[in-house]
Amino acid sequence: MSEQSSMHLYLNWAKERIDEMDAALASFEVKASHAKAESKVKADQIVAGLKKRRDEFQALLKTQAEAGETAWERAKTDLEKQGNAFEAEMRTYFESAGKQVEQQQATFKDIAAAQANAWHEAAAKFRKTSQAGGPER
Repeated sequence: MSEQSSMHLYLNWAKERIDEMDAALASFEVKASHAKAESKVKADQIVAGLKKRRDEFQALLKTQAEAGETAWERAKTDLEKQGNAFEAEMRTYFESAGKQVEQQQATFKDIAAAQANAWHEAAAKFRKTSQAGGPER
């Protein structure tokens, strides 16, 4: 696999993670806006923490996107750790917020929709590339 192809795979992987984070954040923000006053403060704190983790993930991605494939191999581990920290913070939200099952279902539906959208985009690019007879440039 060429270095450019490998980098493209890493970038797609990272974009999918950011799309998932954005979908989760959007869902949390809607639910937090409807929370009772006492739980709203906690929900707002968790949403702020999730945004911070997402922003850190994006900053690391931007830094590594400018580096070569070897740096990507090392960075992917860091990106995965940050993604896992985001997910751990999501679990904290679920544990502290009311209506846990309803919120989880709504959030994971949003994440699934974001994943499906990313897959559809990737499939469309693949079809376009295969019809054109080679990779996009």
